[in-house]
Amino acid sequence: MKLLHLLAVCFLIPVLGAIHPLDPLTPEEIELARDMVRSRETNATFVTVALKEPPKALTVAWSANSPAQRVAEVVMLQGSLLLAEVDLNEKKIVRWERHSDKQPRQTDTEYKAITELVRADPEWRAAIHKRGITEFDKVFLNIWAYGNERGHGSPRTRLMRVLSHWRGDGLNAYGPAIEGLEVLVQCEPLKVLEVIDDGVRPISKASTDFFQPSPRPSSHLGLKPLRIDQPEGASFRIQENVVRWDSWQFRFSMHPRDGLVLHQVSFNDAGKQRSVLYRASVSEMMVPYGDPDGRWRWRSAIDEGEYGLGKLSCPLEHGKTAPPHAQLLPVVFADESGAPTELPARIAIYERQGENLWSHWDYENGVTGHRARELVIGFIATIGNYDYGLSWVFKRDGSLEFVAELTGILLTKGVDHEVCANCQEPLKPGKVKLRGDERYGTLVAPQVIGVNHQHYINLRLDFDIDGPENAVKEMSAKRERWWKNPGQNAFVAEQRVFGREKEARRKNSSAAHRHWAVVNPNQRTALGHNAGFLIEPGATTLPFMKTSALPRQIAGFVDYQFFATRYSPEELYAAGDFPSQALKRENVLTFGENNESIFNEDVVTWVTLGLTHIPRPEEFPVMPAAKATLKLTPKGFFDRNPALFDPESKD
Repeated sequence: MKLLHLLAVCFLIPVLGAIHPLDPLTPEEIELARDMVRSRETNATFVTVALKEPPKALTVAWSANSPAQRVAEVVMLQGSLLLAEVDLNEKKIVRWERHSDKQPRQTDTEYKAITELVRADPEWRAAIHKRGITEFDKVFLNIWAYGNERGHGSPRTRLMRVLSHWRGDGLNAYGPAIEGLEVLVQCEPLKVLEVIDDGVRPISKASTDFFQPSPRPSSHLGLKPLRIDQPEGASFRIQENVVRWDSWQFRFSMHPRDGLVLHQVSFNDAGKQRSVLYRASVSEMMVPYGDPDGRWRWRSAIDEGEYGLGKLSCPLEHGKTAPPHAQLLPVVFADESGAPTELPARIAIYERQGENLWSHWDYENGVTGHRARELVIGFIATIGNYDYGLSWVFKRDGSLEFVAELTGILLTKGVDHEVCANCQEPLKPGKVKLRGDERYGTLVAPQVIGVNHQHYINLRLDFDIDGPENAVKEMSAKRERWWKNPGQNAFVAEQRVFGREKEARRKNSSAAHRHWAVVNPNQRTALGHNAGFLIEPGATTLPFMKTSALPRQIAGFVDYQFFATRYSPEELYAAGDFPSQALKRENVLTFGENNESIFNEDVVTWVTLGLTHIPRPEEFPVMPAAKATLKLTPKGFFDRNPALFDPESKD
């Protein structure tokens, strides 16, 4: 580990022109991996062809004079999971495994095939016709992964569930729900197993087509143009996959599953490039719905493992999903035949002005201070009805922030009534009696309920604060004991350093202003502090799903808001590598079952953000963005404010 500490500075100096161990696969490498796999298996569908990251020790020890380890991880679907690894330097397959009890994420190929199958199914057509619909092609079929539920041979049998929405002539696919109807499909061989029809409910006629002007309010006054001018161009530089801006430097890549991944994040402190993070990514997302109805109770999407964030990234547009001055970058993924395909405008990177960076005014000298300037890198993943804007924001005070913006379309339920059932009695003090379907949601339009649900986002943060040997501590504010507190005003920030993994499974406490820090126990600043970074989650929430519920057991990461584990290159996903249809836990809880030491070790932290969403009418037919954030703030990393610039400078 001491050698690794000394070598850690290597990642701070990118070597341009040479393939770096963390560079995404080139189109030629994707083709080579495909051809190697096709020589052994000709019929499988390619789900993922991506770089298998080398262990950290190999990466930080690498130099441009030696070849980088280049291994492609290939995930395929052939009824169940087929997993391969291809050594691209040696041009040989080094891993080949079939897992009949594991399922990879959903593919476009089966989505299209299932759509055609169900649309032609006579029983489904009869159910749709019974609801007064004869134009079957105007029904949108919403295909879900089966979820974590026993039955129908799962997980050895690959299954999908199909829901129906009345699209009509509109552009919004997620029109009114055709309630009480579900189709269960077996994927191989492809067939309809069951059409479940719980009975006809009215289909709302409320407009959901926000693509057209008619549902938009007309009361907004026209605003004058607002522009950001950068006459000398942007201040950031991108060389291959390395970004430099102000004092920050980092690598980035886009993974079909993870989405945007940051590597080797460092900060230039008075000429010394100091490591902060080795790797940062979204490790999993989960959206459990809270309606006990038989067509709803299974809805608990594990978005990353079942669908893929990078795969479902959408093309960005200037002035709409990215600022007009943003630089939009393409990515290259393998398609489902294994061919490299360039996807344009998937990543946005841009500068923006923030609020006050710092300021002060006094009577003698007037005001001094700085406006904040920030660097943003991010993307948008559209997973069914929801759109997730996922960004990292770098700041000049040495902090960085993860921001998730949740927008898109509410998943709605069709009901009989057109006005709020819970609002019929005059409002008076006391508990409001909840009625019918509105026990589990809010009427957002006539005959339309927005169903209560929760969002969980887990971030995997592999800190390397001035090297890989770090420690993790928790800070909780507490009133001072009475005999030391004669004025009854004193409070302290109690600190606890974790020794082992199981100690570091922690829940947030807003009452205690609880937060965590990763520090370097081997390095002190001039003030005597251990250099470190605070971990300050914004929105968090506890799950309402019972601990015995299988989806919660499979996810695992929703049980706590914070975890710390010993670094392992194989532990990248908080709900495990293949959570789709899983019945056995393989998640961040099981990662820590050996209860290894995490003091003065290479540690990884996992932070779970959460939002409980009780819908509002103002979120229909499309939702204003809600936010979940995580701040990573230097604490004892610097000796003073690193953002002390000349107040007269033009920035």
